[in-house]
Amino acid sequence: MSDLETREPQPPPPRGKGELILVVDDEPAIRLITRQTLETFGYQVLTAANGAEALALYSHHASSVALVLTDTSMPVMDGAATIAALRHLNPDLRIISTSGQAHPETDPPSAPAPLLEHLEKPYSGVVLLNRIHRLLQRAPATGATGPARS
Repeated sequence: MSDLETREPQPPPPRGKGELILVVDDEPAIRLITRQTLETFGYQVLTAANGAEALALYSHHASSVALVLTDTSMPVMDGAATIAALRHLNPDLRIISTSGQAHPETDPPSAPAPLLEHLEKPYSGVVLLNRIHRLLQRAPATGATGPARS
């Protein structure tokens, strides 16, 4: 018998409850696949091709965005600058940075570690969904009980 035959079935990935996720990546295919995955599992999604677009979208939807998923290497405004600007607008914003590079430098000194995580590319949809679910469960430092909802 192989390992595949003897493994226990894995539980399905956690589903969202309509939370709004802002996906920031300069690669159109990554934005599309990520959007499709998140929407299939119960999230609402906004997408941006760079940090400048992300900030514009965030400023219009700040009260609704539960989490930002951002690439670290992008033209116009990279991930570190995007994270710093988002943190300036909302220190309690949940953020997941992603990178295909070995050592991203995305953690601005002011970023509270409990609400900032990193994923190395490539990652699976299951890994992404589990990470989003886990981060959305964390309470921000200000004592709020969860992400803003619209």
